[in-house]
Amino acid sequence: MSILSDIRLAFRLFRRTPVPTGIALLSIAVSVGATAVVFTAVKSVLIDPLPYAHADKLVQLRSEFPNMQEQAHGDWAVWNDARELDRRTRTLESIGAFTNAVFDLGGDSNATPEALYGVRMNANLFPVLGVSPMLGRNIVPEEDQRGHPDVMILSYGLWVRRFNSDRSAVGRTVTVNGHGCVVIGVMPPGFNFPLRREAAHTPSPYVEFWAAPFIVPANPNAATGAVARLRPGVSLAEARQDLSSISEDLAREFPATNRDRILRLNLLRDRTVGVAANGLLLLLAAAVLFMLIGCANVAILLLAQGLARQRDINIRLAIGAAPMRVVRQLLTESCLLAALGGLGAYGLTLAAWKILPALAPVSIPRLATSRADSAIFEFALALAIVNGILVWNRTRTPAGEKPDGRMRRIRLAGRCIWKARPHAFIAGGG
Repeated sequence: MSILSDIRLAFRLFRRTPVPTGIALLSIAVSVGATAVVFTAVKSVLIDPLPYAHADKLVQLRSEFPNMQEQAHGDWAVWNDARELDRRTRTLESIGAFTNAVFDLGGDSNATPEALYGVRMNANLFPVLGVSPMLGRNIVPEEDQRGHPDVMILSYGLWVRRFNSDRSAVGRTVTVNGHGCVVIGVMPPGFNFPLRREAAHTPSPYVEFWAAPFIVPANPNAATGAVARLRPGVSLAEARQDLSSISEDLAREFPATNRDRILRLNLLRDRTVGVAANGLLLLLAAAVLFMLIGCANVAILLLAQGLARQRDINIRLAIGAAPMRVVRQLLTESCLLAALGGLGAYGLTLAAWKILPALAPVSIPRLATSRADSAIFEFALALAIVNGILVWNRTRTPAGEKPDGRMRRIRLAGRCIWKARPHAFIAGGG
């Protein structure tokens, strides 16, 4: 008999036992779905590459004050330090600088005025990140000069929402903060910078525009965001040694301001998503534990259901059915049940991530953009099938085993799960 015959027999069995089958499907869907929901967040935040070219070469600059008991959590560098570093460094390419900005976008006959949250940046920022607008162009150095009229690049979301995806929006002059500002470009979907914005207290995790000219702080000790790219062939350790040397030089030359201040750098990815890694991985471990408990529950259910089939299996073996043929049938039933549960798990994951982005904390970058894509579908299906194989391995009956022996296995498994319940609740609650 072919595998298709095994599948037809499996569906016939499912129809004869709707209640146990439904309970098993629900258990698989919920346990695997919970794991897939958490893995979706892990994939979006920790696994997917940052939306910048060669992101492993990007570094975040930061001014620190070693003598202070509490350090600021934001990634900000003193403007004078960043400027001096740009002049003296031998290990970094040009530095991209930015600050938070709010634009009051004027209304018209088709739209009401609204506040936009974005950044002002210098002309080096996007070249350092290795990105370009999908429509229009980047900011050029001439537009980054003091006194030049404002220009802005729109986020994809703002372009769709406010400008109705009109390509003619590029080149249009809009009113912001009471004066004209030329729209020169639109960034591609999925682009966002900076990704971690908890210090800005904005209502959205998304940056809505990038504008120039960059306003040089009147106070040289004011804070600004600064990113740079490692020069080709330069390691992170070499760049840190270079910054340490420059910090010592600045402390000697500017003792009044730099004596208790040093420059530090870290990979942009580590500073962006590293703070969320431990929490997400711990949550994933808890979800896997929950899935294993669900797997054990399904195993007990199928063990009990298998007792009713013991006589049928013995008859098939007695009339000449090959033992491996029976094993294949049982494995097909288990994997088919798991696959159906995996489809349900993916459906639950899709539904969950239609709700969760609105609830995602702004402090975890890219969490709000998590989506259950094809990779998550493959993950849920593979996880469910592995679950099914594990269940089959625990419930299959060795040839010649008596029902009494099988009942002992059910009772033993039940006692193990019952004893594990307090530990599972403690692990889940901790």
